[in-house]
Amino acid sequence: MNPLKLLSELTHDYAYVVHRQYQVLRSAADPTSYLQGTRRPVVILPGIYEDWRFMLPLVERLSASGHPVHVVPELRRNRDVIMDSATLVAGLLQQRDLRDAVIVAHSKGGLIGKQVLIDDAAAQATGGPVRVAHMVAINTPFAGSAYARYAIRRELREFSPTDALLQRFATILDINERITSIFSTVDPVVPDGSLLPGAHHNIRMPFLGHFRILADVRVLAIVDAIADAPPAVPSPVPLVE
Repeated sequence: MNPLKLLSELTHDYAYVVHRQYQVLRSAADPTSYLQGTRRPVVILPGIYEDWRFMLPLVERLSASGHPVHVVPELRRNRDVIMDSATLVAGLLQQRDLRDAVIVAHSKGGLIGKQVLIDDAAAQATGGPVRVAHMVAINTPFAGSAYARYAIRRELREFSPTDALLQRFATILDINERITSIFSTVDPVVPDGSLLPGAHHNIRMPFLGHFRILADVRVLAIVDAIADAPPAVPSPVPLVE
């Protein structure tokens, strides 16, 4: 890619972050206002240092389409350990008795979501209900991020490719068929990419960046379609470009 174009795209991506975080600070959005709707329930899981309002464009799109949208305010800015966060999400699913829901996640949210799917499958094996039918993960570091090896902060080191949890995730492939991974062609935050072996869909978008993809109309349309009708019997398919 032309270096000037690369710099321009990265500038726009980080400008989007600044704008969205500013909008989050100004937002008076009430999570209960998105719980109405008769279509399949959706659970929103943001990335690290993001609260649920960072994904408000997706929340509003799904809510307008008739989906009751559930957020987890207790995640705050999503700095907690992935396993602890997954426990919070599982608690919400049980407390609200959600069934056949779709998780829509960004970045770290997809790792939390995979643990939720693993736990949900284990509960189903003992006769529990299907609480999560599918997950759409956007720019999730399923294989980690090489940059995390050098991170000082504990919450960032969780993304190291050598992290025990990520290595365990890499061995649990049957869950991947319940996941659609959408990712940018070039993601400077996740240099190792978000291609997920055995995923129901791997969808590479002609996009550069980690954040602006959340407001891309093509991605919004894909998420809306999957939330409306996630695959009932998953079967892995090749990469979609």
